[in-house]
Amino acid sequence: MTQATLPAFVGSAKEQALAGRIWTIMTRWSMTYARGVLIRQTVANVSAALGENGQAVTVQQVDAVVRQNPAVFEREERNGELLIATTRDGISSARPVDRIHTFAQRLYEPQFPLDPDDLNNVVTLIKPIVPIIEPVHISSYWRGQRAPVADSEAPAGDALVLPSAPTFVAPTIPAVPAPAMITLSDGSMLDLRLPIATLMEQSGLLQDEVRTAFDNDATKRIVGFADYYYTGNVEPNFGKNDLRRIREYIVEQGEPLTDGTIMQDIYREQPGSSRFDLACFGLDYRLAREKDFEFVGVPGVYLWSAKGLAALGTKRLKASDIGQLYSFLPEGYDDEHEAIEGLVQHTLTSFEWEYGILPLNSALSNLLPLPVLPDQRTAVIRIEFPQQSTTALCEVRFPTGTRGGWVWGLEQAFHDFLVPGT
Repeated sequence: MTQATLPAFVGSAKEQALAGRIWTIMTRWSMTYARGVLIRQTVANVSAALGENGQAVTVQQVDAVVRQNPAVFEREERNGELLIATTRDGISSARPVDRIHTFAQRLYEPQFPLDPDDLNNVVTLIKPIVPIIEPVHISSYWRGQRAPVADSEAPAGDALVLPSAPTFVAPTIPAVPAPAMITLSDGSMLDLRLPIATLMEQSGLLQDEVRTAFDNDATKRIVGFADYYYTGNVEPNFGKNDLRRIREYIVEQGEPLTDGTIMQDIYREQPGSSRFDLACFGLDYRLAREKDFEFVGVPGVYLWSAKGLAALGTKRLKASDIGQLYSFLPEGYDDEHEAIEGLVQHTLTSFEWEYGILPLNSALSNLLPLPVLPDQRTAVIRIEFPQQSTTALCEVRFPTGTRGGWVWGLEQAFHDFLVPGT
């Protein structure tokens, strides 16, 4: 790929023309290189390429032109062979490595460091001692009320008349109203006096608090999966033979199955019965703790994949390599427009067409369902092509850490119905 403006060369008109041809050939050989990367080639190969047009150019002529233009070409001898190098920008040196932003600076030199002299910034694992207020026991003698002894009822003789006991009046304890503000584990405040509709919009915060309390319960009196919770004593029992039957049945069907399908086909549970939902919950909770099963469902459709099931994506690329390829998406370098009224426009590149892959950018993420579990990595969906009356079973890889997400499994559909640039 040539550029509109050639670099400035030195020498006669004939030598400048030859230098321009050398630079053009080298940039054509490396059209996929970045602009600041050095393009190296032997002088013999450059001379042979120049002679393909019918005008023979010797190695000495090429070397002489390179020597006259040190700002554009770099000359290097390696193992007895002469090499020349340049860049697509027409300079003889590569772009310097940017070492301004490093992990050491980001980890140990924060932008707004905390003041170490402030005691509020000191982190300690020692729990403060909370004083316990012991209750004060008051004798029933002082809590009662004793009438004074009348003079007429005083005993005869030198009997001593005791004064009446002082009257004790219990203080009135005002009723403590229910707290209007509660503090969540993350330190945020939630006002319970807000309208019900507003509280329901913020129900996710309360759900996280309840879910954390149930998960931290060592006795497992209440067990949960996704947004459903049941008491631990009502969990159906699935043994090793049951797990083996379920895994073999999923592999036999050739695609992930829902929990309802597994309960109907294997255990003959009918939807709508009193124990169907409980059986599906017990199945989901049991399979989530097994390493031979993977949850690949979406909200409302709980799908399970098993070990030994064929992969949905292409076998010519590794998932780790694709995640690194789309690592620019989590970093914010997404130039796709947001979805408007459920419509996403995306130009299909040759790479995506060849391997049946779509990048999971922000626009496509708004259309696809969200993960159900916090640590869920994949989800299986079925994409329909209405004009061709066909569907494709695809896999959604959610972004994790610095790796981007993508959708694959569309290789056959792209090759049958689309072309690159669509």
